[in-house]
Amino acid sequence: MIDEDWLAVLKDKKWLKTHQGYNAPKGSILLPSEIEAETCLKITNLPIIDQAVYRSMVGSFLSELKLLGVTYGLEEVQKSILENMSLTSNLSSLTGGCGLLILHCIRCLGSEAAGLIIRIKCKPWIKTTLGFKTPPETVLPDQRWGALFTALQVPVIEESYYGNAIRDFTDELNVVGVVVDDVGATKLIGAQFNSLLSSSSLAPATRLTQTVLLQCYELKWLLCENWLKTRHGYKTPGESILFSSKWGSILLFVDLPLIDDAHYGTGIYKFKDELRMLGVITDFEQGAPFVAKGLHSPIQPELIDADGMISLLECIKHLRSRSDDEPLLGDLRQNFAESRCLKTMKGYKIPQNVFSLIQHGKVFLRGLLLSLSDKGLITRIYGFMNKLQWNPKVEDKCNSQLWIPNSKVQVYGENLFSSRLFCLEKFYKKELLPFFSSAFGVAENPSIDDYLQLWNSWALRDNGQVTVAECSSFWEFVVDNWNQQVEDTLKQNLTKLPATVDTVE
Repeated sequence: MIDEDWLAVLKDKKWLKTHQGYNAPKGSILLPSEIEAETCLKITNLPIIDQAVYRSMVGSFLSELKLLGVTYGLEEVQKSILENMSLTSNLSSLTGGCGLLILHCIRCLGSEAAGLIIRIKCKPWIKTTLGFKTPPETVLPDQRWGALFTALQVPVIEESYYGNAIRDFTDELNVVGVVVDDVGATKLIGAQFNSLLSSSSLAPATRLTQTVLLQCYELKWLLCENWLKTRHGYKTPGESILFSSKWGSILLFVDLPLIDDAHYGTGIYKFKDELRMLGVITDFEQGAPFVAKGLHSPIQPELIDADGMISLLECIKHLRSRSDDEPLLGDLRQNFAESRCLKTMKGYKIPQNVFSLIQHGKVFLRGLLLSLSDKGLITRIYGFMNKLQWNPKVEDKCNSQLWIPNSKVQVYGENLFSSRLFCLEKFYKKELLPFFSSAFGVAENPSIDDYLQLWNSWALRDNGQVTVAECSSFWEFVVDNWNQQVEDTLKQNLTKLPATVDTVE
């Protein structure tokens, strides 16, 4: 039986060695491990028993110590830790365990930790990639944002300092103000970006990273803020153009908002896909409206070369395909029409004069053909007219004439039409044949009307006879091309049946 008076003296007298000096058992704390003790001592001044003095044997008398009033275990002293916590100004002395202990106390105490949360929110006690920071300045690591965090100098919790256990306290981190979700990350990134931009602290080489892939829809500020430096100052992505060789000739006479590669360095071109996703103009056709807006007056001849002329025409072609660009097209077309930009043998001319020359020139060539007899020259003229896609008025086609050599023409296998029709493929290259069909109305094959005229000519022969081969060819054509039109034509026009002879010519 323990003497109660003696026990009371042991409880109240300061004989137990703690890290704060000698202390009475009542009010002293014993923690299971030295690591817990060291961690707690870095952020509090609690009287934790110094186990080293007792050669770590004090734990063997746990029941006796509790009887004397010693508090045992971390769970029992969390409220005391909360009340006595004092974050040292010597941040280098803190450990990852200190931060985890604070978060653990917040979790266990719940609403009772409100006062502690208020005190530590404004203290730089969280270790980040940029040193110790206050919770609201800090973000929990996320692989999707990693490179962008680095580029914009956003303080990210240093996971290697705390270990994987830090992710077990996401709710507690959120309570103290750490950014733990995409919405918060977006706001923090935006604020940091604008801060660096306004202070000119954003290094050109790191303004863009591959994480600008907009994996989260909240990053709207990247789309609507004037953050890309161009030749026209800072612009939104949708108002900026990434240079390519296609723009080279256009730049001689149009001032465009090209991204300033002198500012960013040539590395900017590595991010073409990312810039396109943000809305930057990376394709020549997309930039056609910018050309229309940038061309404020007629082009001077010395500023436009062949490549520039072709590029300008491509812009006009693209704008014509988009009805919403009609006003821009009108302005561009007007400036183009007033520009002496087309090179001719007589110097630079405005488009109207050149086009008029081409049209009149083709009419002249068409008339010239009637007086020519050189096959090579005639073929070249037809080829030139084909390239210009010449096509006379419909009413002119019936009066059109084609040059045919002065020789007997053998057309089809049976030579049925040798005296009536000419086979052009005997005299011209195949690529000209479609041109003859569209421009001169040349038929690809004899029609049923041609065959009926042939039939009637046979009926007018002196002997009134046709050969078996002739008759067979006629009816083979009829059978092969039989349709309602052929049937009606034969009913109306076939009135005589020539007799046949036994011999074949």
